[in-house]
Amino acid sequence: MSKLQNMRGIEIPKFRAVSSGAKTFDELFGENGFCKWIDDLNEAVSCMTDWIKNSGVFEYGDFPKSGMCNMPNVNGAFDAALGIAQQQIFLPIKLRAK
Repeated sequence: MSKLQNMRGIEIPKFRAVSSGAKTFDELFGENGFCKWIDDLNEAVSCMTDWIKNSGVFEYGDFPKSGMCNMPNVNGAFDAALGIAQQQIFLPIKLRAK
């Protein structure tokens, strides 16, 4: 299994959760919000899912199907100073059954 730069695994035990239902990106963030980063996001997620498929150890998890993400500095001050947009992407993975 090759290393994937800047990836870390976080194990979360099973728990029960409540959802208000599925919403589109436009419903959640609007056209002028998060949606402008969706191409940078798709590229990173594609790289991560390829790594999961080829790891030989993990497979894509059950929930949430689309993963989750977080922008740690919403006002953009750090992004402007660094010259890059920072984002944390969380994808569900599980150990492949032997």
